[in-house]
Amino acid sequence: MKKILVVGHVNIDYYGKISHNPVADGTSEITEYSQSLGGTATNIAMLASSKGADISIHSYVGKDFPLQYLNKLKEKKIDLKYLILTEGYSPQCWIFENKNGETYSFIYQGAMKKLPNYIPDGMVKNYDILHLSTGDPVYIKKIHNEAMIQRKIIMFDPGPEIRYNYTSEMFKDILKGCEFLFLNKFEESIAKKYLSIEEDKEFVKYVPNCIVTLGKEGVKWISREEVLTFPTKPIVSPKTVGAGDAFRGAFLAEYSKGSSVESAIKEGQNEAYKFILNKSKGI
Repeated sequence: MKKILVVGHVNIDYYGKISHNPVADGTSEITEYSQSLGGTATNIAMLASSKGADISIHSYVGKDFPLQYLNKLKEKKIDLKYLILTEGYSPQCWIFENKNGETYSFIYQGAMKKLPNYIPDGMVKNYDILHLSTGDPVYIKKIHNEAMIQRKIIMFDPGPEIRYNYTSEMFKDILKGCEFLFLNKFEESIAKKYLSIEEDKEFVKYVPNCIVTLGKEGVKWISREEVLTFPTKPIVSPKTVGAGDAFRGAFLAEYSKGSSVESAIKEGQNEAYKFILNKSKGI
């Protein structure tokens, strides 16, 4: 089994339902509210660990990070050697859902905003797969460079930060030497603009495998051989926030065990489906 390092956010998440979208200078009542452990690295690692993966997290949190959340990560058998507690506040995300099911997210980067100009000494050599998710592109690039030197399997998964943290040049630079690129449908459109391409098959000029999650339309795998679409099971009124991370976690776990890309995609879809189904039931 290959050892995995997920690089990305470990957040304190706040979720609320609102009565209506407020107008400028207006107010909307929060009708439901909860706090939880979240973040891309957290969500991916927890799902992968539940599937038996040997997985670690690299992220930065503040000293305000709740002890119960640290314990929860440990209970899930996630290696926290490279989860670094530093000065300042932990990353925090506020997610609000209106009565139409539309969600609005706000992220406070906290400890992930100003990262050091170096990466932990010897970190990259301990892992076989580097899954590079959300975070400062300049810092991500440092890990990417070291992973390339050591010929590791690199998976690039910029997430929503592709919209506001990346330039075309930085995106192309990190994509060099990657084995996989993960995107959702909206992120795919931005990636195509950055790469100045129009057709799906043109992604292979830059990366051997591009995996695009398409929501209710399934998953698309763009490889050097072909473009395949894997349909998903229909769910009425799904709540999809977090389903992409569930897919990635299961994909990573399956792939790290030596399974094919196709098998890893199908396993990812199964876990994403279960995640959405449970969310729809309020679990």
